[in-house]
Parts: sequence; structure tokens; C-alpha cells
Amino acid sequence: MSRQKEEFVPIQPGKVSIYACGPTVYNFIHVGNARPIILFDVLRRYFEYRGYDVTFVQNFTDVDDKIIKKAMEEGVDASEISERYIKECQKDMADLNVKEATHHPKATEEIPDMIEMVKTLIEKGYAYEGRGIGTWSAMQMVNPLQNVVTYRYQMVTMYAAVSAAALVLIYIWHRRRDIL
Repeated sequence: MSRQKEEFVPIQPGKVSIYACGPTVYNFIHVGNARPIILFDVLRRYFEYRGYDVTFVQNFTDVDDKIIKKAMEEGVDASEISERYIKECQKDMADLNVKEATHHPKATEEIPDMIEMVKTLIEKGYAYEGRGIGTWSAMQMVNPLQNVVTYRYQMVTMYAAVSAAALVLIYIWHRRRDIL
């Protein structure tokens, strides 16, 4: 980052890859969820207009304390809650004329990779195992902008409650060169 206006030059000529965090699907989306979805749709459309082949990945956080709580309140499985609200989100985005993402990974589908990544961070000394069972905190992990990134990972029975799972998903999806 040079703190000045620069010409956009993609990593791969003619191709643009975008990863955007999607909603945590425990209820209907609201304006706070819709705003970034619409913003990234506009960005994607601009790149397409400019002639780029765009791969757009937007996750669904389909495991979270709020999802688990709602599932317990309704007496259903957490996956039923998340699937219900994924469908509702997709309907709402279609009504807003937002283009469907190229890929919509779900946090639950990436948990094994997240666990391996956290183990690697611990092995390299960027993270440590906390006092709680299955809790790790990564400290002093520096991103490309030289900001300190902090996140926490917790296992909750068969589900994983992931705070800042998007950081892990971004890393995992950016490593998958066959997709992005």
C-alpha cells in the first residue's frame, strides 16, 4: 500500500478474485448484512464491466452461538436453522438483483482445515492453547498491512463456534489456487 492512487493490476492477467465475508445465518438478513453484500456485488460488476473474469467467493457462517441458541429454542438441529436462513438470504439477495457468488463455502465445511491451520499456528509459535478446552488465541500474527490480527477458536460439542472465522476462511480459500 503506497497511500496514493495506483492503477489496479491483477495478480493473474485478466482475472480478479474477490473474497467477501457473508452473513451469519441465524435470522433474516438486515441492512447491516445487505450493505456489504451489495457493495461487493457492485465491485464485482465493475470488474466484469472492465472485462475481467471474476471469481467471487462469499461464505455463509453457518455455525455460531446465535444459531445454536435459536436451534435449542426451536428444538431443531442447528443445521436446520442455518439452511433455512441461507435460503432466505439468497431470496432477499435475488430480490435486490445481487448476482450469486461463484462459490458459497459454509464455515462448517471448512472446520477440518481451520483446525489444521490453528494447529500449525500453535506449532509455529503464533498461537497458544488457552485454559479452556479447545480454545486457542492467536496473538502477534501480522497481516500484510502490518496490523495485529486476533481471533479465537472454540469447539462446542459437535459444532464449532468460530469468532472471526472469516479470517481463517479467507486464508483457506486464497490457498486454493484451483478455485481462485
